[in-house]
Amino acid sequence: MEGEGSGVRSNKTRTEEDILKSMRQNHRNLIRRAEREDIEVIASTDPNKDIEEFFWLYDETRKRHHFVPYPNNFIRSQVKRFAERNECTLYLAKYQNEVLAASVHMHLGGETSYHHGASTHKYPKLPASYALQWRAIKDALSRGDHMFNFWGISPEGARNPTSPFRLRRARHPFAGVRTFKTGFGGELLELVHCMDIPVSNKYYLTRAFETYRKWKRGF
Repeated sequence: MEGEGSGVRSNKTRTEEDILKSMRQNHRNLIRRAEREDIEVIASTDPNKDIEEFFWLYDETRKRHHFVPYPNNFIRSQVKRFAERNECTLYLAKYQNEVLAASVHMHLGGETSYHHGASTHKYPKLPASYALQWRAIKDALSRGDHMFNFWGISPEGARNPTSPFRLRRARHPFAGVRTFKTGFGGELLELVHCMDIPVSNKYYLTRAFETYRKWKRGF
């Protein structure tokens, strides 16, 4: 797994069965249950149009988990630019033709990255998000990608930002998704954070804004 985050490290010789065996048993069971429940996962053929389906799920997810989201225009522009180069896939998980979960994955240099995800809590017992990620992993294998990157997870032992505990340093906005992402198996990699080299005094204004934004997001 990669990042301040996670990913499933795979290669052309790794099979779907290998990855399933490396998952937590609960994840395997939920993926199989999604198949029995006839949850359909499709890759959108028109992501610029279907991204609007993602946004209403994204807003519901934001309210449910209390995080500061990326602006819709930012995600919309990101999808448009990458889709033009066939480097982006928008997945939609449906049950009885109703969208329950959606995600945006990027593809570049033999790596698939999970950038954005959202879901509804209308059917909490239907594991649509698990089916969606499993479809994305299988597609990455079909392309011969060497890495499936789940991106950010919280540090070990971190708590949800809404935790009643007083130690803010122990809180992290990704605490709630760590179990979900790491349950798909893979190798956890800890990477050194990026460092900036200021070339202008204007940098410090930008840095102050980024620090404020990180604080708002709970980092």
